[in-house]
Amino acid sequence: MKAEIIKEPYPYIVIDDFYDFDEYQMIWQELDFLTYERKMMLPKDSGSAHENGRLLKNNRCIWMDDVYTDRKFSNILQVNRKIFNDQRVKDCIKECGPLYAHFHDCDYDGTLLSYYDNSTKYESHKDKALFSCLWWTYRQPKVFSGGDLTLTDLDQNIELKDNRMVIFLSQFRHEVSEIKMHNNQPAFSGLGRFCLTNFVRYNT
Repeated sequence: MKAEIIKEPYPYIVIDDFYDFDEYQMIWQELDFLTYERKMMLPKDSGSAHENGRLLKNNRCIWMDDVYTDRKFSNILQVNRKIFNDQRVKDCIKECGPLYAHFHDCDYDGTLLSYYDNSTKYESHKDKALFSCLWWTYRQPKVFSGGDLTLTDLDQNIELKDNRMVIFLSQFRHEVSEIKMHNNQPAFSGLGRFCLTNFVRYNT
């Protein structure tokens, strides 16, 4: 795990190699099981894609906590507790200063699995949470371009990398650049961009 804290103009965290080999394999076992069109919601049904009545994204997704009422049955919902329990992450949160002081006091997080393939993107938006934790993965070798994250309020671009975690304040507007698949890959090939997002907030 290799962490970097970007402090200007406002702090956010980028952590590479976030999950170890065993954790990574556990996640991919579940991604292979879930990556089917019939299992993933349309953008309009996700509850996270609207602003002033306008649809902002065209990718598919699944709310993991709706699929698994008990987290012990999900590999993903087990291993992503690392966001809250790993001491190295706690140290990064602390170093980000008072803006992140509530991170470990929050009593709710929801996990959204998003899948992007050809011509999908997510326009500039804010999340309905206090903190957003985004983790990315894709099959190697990578067979698409795009999918980078831009924190538009901060004018900061964060390159898409496999096994990279980004943690930032949900009030920061952000967007995902359009995916362009190579070699006419079919939809739901499983070769596109996956994002696991934890929305962290108070339950009340």
